[in-house]
Parts: sequence; structure tokens; C-alpha cells
Amino acid sequence: MCGGSELEDLEELVKKAAMKADQAEIFYLVKTSTSFRGIADKINFSRSSFSKGYALRVIKDGKMGVSYFYNPSEFDRALNTAIYASRFAEKLGIQFPLKKAFTEVKGVYDKKLLKKDENELSDCIVQMIDTVKRKGAMPIRCGAGRNESFFCMLNSEGGEFKSKRTGFSAHSTARFKDTAQTSDKSSHSFFNPVELAEKSADLALAFAEGKPTSGEFDIVIPPTLVANFLRLEPFASFSGEKAFRKDSYFSGKKGKKVADDQLNVYDDPTIPNGMGSVKCDDEGVAANRKALIRNGILNILLYNLETARRAKTKTTGSGFRNSVSHPLGSGPTNLVITSKNITHLDDFKGIMVNSLIAMQNLNQRNGNFSCSIASGAFFNGEIGKPIKGCSLVGNFFDILKNVSLADDEQVYHKYYGPSWTFRGKIV
Repeated sequence: MCGGSELEDLEELVKKAAMKADQAEIFYLVKTSTSFRGIADKINFSRSSFSKGYALRVIKDGKMGVSYFYNPSEFDRALNTAIYASRFAEKLGIQFPLKKAFTEVKGVYDKKLLKKDENELSDCIVQMIDTVKRKGAMPIRCGAGRNESFFCMLNSEGGEFKSKRTGFSAHSTARFKDTAQTSDKSSHSFFNPVELAEKSADLALAFAEGKPTSGEFDIVIPPTLVANFLRLEPFASFSGEKAFRKDSYFSGKKGKKVADDQLNVYDDPTIPNGMGSVKCDDEGVAANRKALIRNGILNILLYNLETARRAKTKTTGSGFRNSVSHPLGSGPTNLVITSKNITHLDDFKGIMVNSLIAMQNLNQRNGNFSCSIASGAFFNGEIGKPIKGCSLVGNFFDILKNVSLADDEQVYHKYYGPSWTFRGKIV
């Protein structure tokens, strides 16, 4: 996907940048993707795309400047822009990493996936539509797509890494009467998306025609909903930069209790086949397993090179980019949740909240939330009478301090853990 000549060209660009700056770094990304989407009972959208880009960082007089470009012919302009930008940056004395060998992560690239042609991908859509209809529900939308990415970083200090990844994702949304349910999955390898269609239809049938309820209940939320909570809150709160700016609930709480005594939260980029697994971050710092919360105590926050210097600490190898033109941030890779405080779902009596609406309204500073229940039901070892037209209200960080983990260990995207149970309020 990226030939030797391109890598040689990158080396030349880094050398050229280092002649005008004290240090230089180039991050290069090239990505191809193919996707299909179905609306109602037919395929109505297909797309193939190719993109590549470069992020340039320079350090001059201890200050960092950043710019982006999409063609090597734009390099001179980008270099001048980065050097000019460095004049207005804070002098932090950042040093780019030296060359280091990294331990490869298994299972993040699958050649077999790339052999799936467009006909096979479009057949996935047809099969999902037919499955939802066969189950007695109405197909609303579904999709499937694959991608291949190549990442490369080179710096003037000898630091470098190359990495390639594949990805396959699919989703299915089914409706029955007044309820629509979505099931989705991502992997580095191909999987049969029909299972998602079956699940979305089964959930739509199970949670249809819910009625409002209110009161305090024992609540269970499945891994899909747990993962959505974690995307909103811990991914932000574990940022060392946010904590340094006092824009995080975890600001000033390192070494203090923030969760149940039995709860452990790990950031683990070394998991084979993990969607967040990497051998190093985008700055070329080795990735490793870290205990973010250990026995309820906040143990560590996540930093990249720049935010670590601001906080007068060391990088945790957590510097990542959403794209070449997006500022480099810091955050978790795969989140692994464990606890000795276990709830057996066969013995659980309460309410299952399966999905919520407007989760983005969760206050990421203090954790307060009030979200409408899109689907839920009374639960007594199995799904019972559905509920709807009411809201789950509470505080995410209070839940952390009182949570019990269920005995249904699962993997959902970058979340490794079971359902959560806690005492909650529905209005």
C-alpha cells in the first residue's frame, strides 16, 4: 500500500525540514475504503474512497509548530507555515523520540478481508435485509464496509514506525411497531453480518410497545450502552491535558478514590485483534498496558509528549490523531474493566435499560445526565414487560462508585467487559 520509494521520499522531507528547524517529524497516512448501505429493503448507496495526507511538526528554539499537507509538492509551504507557527508557541523543550524496536500487535491486519470483492459486500446488505424481514421486523437501514490503512512516522532523531491495519464493520437497524433497534460490530477481519440483523430484529420485537414507569430500581445496562457512556466520559476525563486545565472531573484526584473499591480500569493497547490495539502511539512512543483505576483509586492519566511537558510528567504513549489534519490528542486505546464485585444476571431483578437517547447531553465536567429511554424492560433473568417514554437520570461518577459487574463478559468495539448493574432512578 506504501512502496519503498514513498518512504525514501519521506526521509528526504524530514532531512529537509531538519535543515531549517532543530527537530522535525512527519506523520503519513494513506487509507482506502469500500462501503455499501441499504435503506428499507434495497441497496441505495455505495462508495469507494482513497485518501492520503501528511502532518508535519517542527521544533525550533524549544517551540513546536504544526502544519498539514496532502501532496509532496506542498511541502515547502507547509514547512514555512510550521516554522512560522512555532514562533507563537509556548517553549516546552519537547524532544521527539529516538529509534526503538516495538513489539508487534497480532491480528490487526487481515489480507483475507481485502480479497472480499464488491459483490460479496453488497450481498451482505441483501442478506441483512432478508433476515430482518424473515424475523417479522421492518429493515430501516443497514451497512457494511471494509478499509485498509497504512501509517508511517519518521522524525529527525531516528524515531520511526510503520503500521498497517484492516477493518470491517457492519450495522443493522430494524423496526417493529413503535421501536427501532440497532446492532453493530467492528473487527479487523470479516464476519457474517447476518447475526447483527437477527439481533436488531429480536431486540425490536422484545422492546416494542413499552409503557412509562418511574421510581428507584436496580438497573442493568448492556456492554453496548456501557461503551457509549465510556466514549463520552472516561475517554475525556482520562485526558491528562483536560485534567491539567482543570476541565476534567479527575482534576486533582490522582491517588484518590473515584470508583468502587473492587473496580479496575485498564488501558490495554496490546490485546490481539483489538480495535484499539497498537504497538506505539502516533508519536513513536511504545504502547503498554496501564491501570487507570486500580481498586477504585485513580492511578494514572494519559499524556502525549506535549501535554506531559505541560503537566511536568512523562508521556504515557497515548498521543493519537483522528486524522492527519486533526490536532494530536491523548486518550485510551482498549478499555478493560474488571471487578470482584459480581452480579449474576440469572438472579437479577430490576430493569434493563438497553438504549438511551441524547447521551451527548451528559455533562462531561460533573457527570450529570438525564437521558430518555429508547428501549428498556423489566428484567428477571430475562426480558419482561417493556418500558418507554421515561428517562434514566443520575451521575456517571456516582455510578462508578457503586457499580457491580455482571457475569456476561463481552467485547464491544474498544470495550472489554460485562454489563453493569447499579441502583438508579427512572422518571
